[in-house]
Amino acid sequence: MIDSELLFLGIITICMVVITSIIVFSAIQHARTMNKVNAFITLGQNGLSTITQESSSLLKKVREQSQFLTSASIVLKTLSQFSKKNTDTKEDKMNNNNLLSFTLGAAMAGMSAYYVFKNKDDISNKIKALEETLADDYGELGNKAKEKLKEFLNGESVEGVQANELKLIVKKLDKLQKEIELLSVKS
Repeated sequence: MIDSELLFLGIITICMVVITSIIVFSAIQHARTMNKVNAFITLGQNGLSTITQESSSLLKKVREQSQFLTSASIVLKTLSQFSKKNTDTKEDKMNNNNLLSFTLGAAMAGMSAYYVFKNKDDISNKIKALEETLADDYGELGNKAKEKLKEFLNGESVEGVQANELKLIVKKLDKLQKEIELLSVKS
């Protein structure tokens, strides 16, 4: 009887070990599955946030274009109303012409402001380039003036002459020219 009880206890012990190992294996698989589910949820959230950002930027672009189209349709509607023939009095026609010119002026100002807003970087770069070439042109002009003044003074050196001195010389020459003209007119 003891052998059968020991055998029975051994079988129960083996069953408990098997059941415990199945529970541990299930817990490990559950943890792995939960990690994979969390990774999948994170990936889905990242994808959704990317899609949301792209859709919001597309919606902004659509709003901007629809606003532009709305204003353009209002302008065209206004222009079509003015182009219809009316049998109005002279004063009404004058008021309509003033309104038409105001509307066209406002539309042109709006379009030019939109162009300047869209191309402000390009415009500022061109202005800077013009300023740089203008500064270079002033330097070349000063050098040419020094050369002409050197020729005028019969080869004397003008390297020490500065821009202010050149301006004074030019002013004196202008005064002399005006005095000569006044004297020639009087005689």
